Amino acid sequence: MRDDGLERKNTRQSEGLEGQQKRLLALLSTTELIQDLEEQALLDKHQDPPVDSTVGERTQAAEKIQSQMPFLQEALANKRLFSNALPIYHILIATTTFEKTAADDIAAAAPLLKEYIQNYVPETEATLQLMYDAFSYAHDDEDNTKTELNPNAQKIRDALDETMSALEIFFSDANPTRPEAVRGKLHMLHRILKVGSPDKTFWATQSAARYISQTIRANKYAPGLTSNALIDMLGDKQKLEKVRSQPRPALMRAELDAFLLSLQPPQVLSVFEHIFSQFELPAELYLRDAHGYIVLDQLGSIQQLEAARPGSTAELYNRFSIHWFSRYPTDALIDQYDQRDRADLPYGVFLAQADDHNEAAFEESDKDVVKSAAQQLKELGYGLRILECEGKTDIVSHFREFEKRYGREQKISFLFIRVHSEKEYMVFGSDPKDGSISVEDIARGFGIEREMFTEDPTFILDGCEVGFRGGIAQALSEAFSASVLAGKTSKTALMAITISREKNKLAFQPLYEDERGKENVPPHVYVKGRKR
Repeated sequence: MRDDGLERKNTRQSEGLEGQQKRLLALLSTTELIQDLEEQALLDKHQDPPVDSTVGERTQAAEKIQSQMPFLQEALANKRLFSNALPIYHILIATTTFEKTAADDIAAAAPLLKEYIQNYVPETEATLQLMYDAFSYAHDDEDNTKTELNPNAQKIRDALDETMSALEIFFSDANPTRPEAVRGKLHMLHRILKVGSPDKTFWATQSAARYISQTIRANKYAPGLTSNALIDMLGDKQKLEKVRSQPRPALMRAELDAFLLSLQPPQVLSVFEHIFSQFELPAELYLRDAHGYIVLDQLGSIQQLEAARPGSTAELYNRFSIHWFSRYPTDALIDQYDQRDRADLPYGVFLAQADDHNEAAFEESDKDVVKSAAQQLKELGYGLRILECEGKTDIVSHFREFEKRYGREQKISFLFIRVHSEKEYMVFGSDPKDGSISVEDIARGFGIEREMFTEDPTFILDGCEVGFRGGIAQALSEAFSASVLAGKTSKTALMAITISREKNKLAFQPLYEDERGKENVPPHVYVKGRKR
């Protein structure tokens, strides 16, 4: 009896490379057929009553493929036939009939696949996808609870780990990527992060962050195309056609969400850290307390600002401690950036807490108030300088810097304060001592001096309980000889503001929403410590 292996070898030699490629092409057609037949079988299964109209054809196609598996295994290991075998395995691993066989073959060929990747073959992306598919089959861990790999999964991981040096170069600045190619690169990096050992894939999170940052800098990111927005468009043909008629963005918010959700928490944190570092922004402040969706919202705002004024986000943070850009209208921040060195411009301050435990300051209505105030002030010839502060030290530092930079020509004319509060406390940050300002702090003085403001300045407060008699509003009014406007109830929010000029002085008319949902509620008014 002849040896089967010898017989196969003689067959290969007799048909030559061209013949082997033709055989693989025919095998590709058969694998496509069995894939189609399995899809039809699934549809048949859901008929009433269930049928199986393709069983005969499926059996015949499966037998034909099974007889060619030894040849297909050899083709995968053959550098000249690898590119022909690859698409066949991509289909087989997606079928129920051959997924285990294909996954086993890929695991067995992992050391050879490693060499293909290290040599940067044109099929590098397809090879990574195949290794990922086989790894996922071998390491079935949808709930991320398994800590040990089975032998096949470990074999694939070990092989990929050995390619990391080559892959790091492939995904580095040495191999520039156009924004339009970022989607594919993130897809590949996702596979690497899922398959590779965590201690060997740190570079991949850095590369992902760099690609995302490049997309933002190129103004090719679509923050508004979230999963919910895309689903809503399915029922609105006009919106759908409008999106389809526009050039496809390099990266949609829905795609970025999906990429990040597929990673482990430490990997997500690493991606965020490196994105913000690309813009010279403090990643630790973003990641300390906020929910992930709020952090992601900043990327759209950063893109708008950087598109209008490159470098503005870092400057707004360094000069004014602003890092929650999505809280404010972009136009107001651009004006603030443009006016940052203007000492001749009369101005006031919008002071906001940096720490926001319940994301209350991210409501669209809050943003609208800032937009309205900034626009009215601009028309009246005033600037609005937004500050985000962590506590007393931070506030004093900024106000003294304002006095030094602008104070000789312009003192602060008015002050908005948006803050989490109780009657006698305003909370700007998490530090137990420095993060809050009390009625007693205001009475004693904590570094903010009356002389920093114009005569009879106006303070507009946006916080709970601060308008109560004996509370923050009254204390500020007395300490700074100011007119202080604040909500009347325990739960209140500033909903609208009208600003006008009266006798060379600005007049403010804020309206609040109270705890019962009643709108257009006028404020309590304190003038030089007395309730009016």
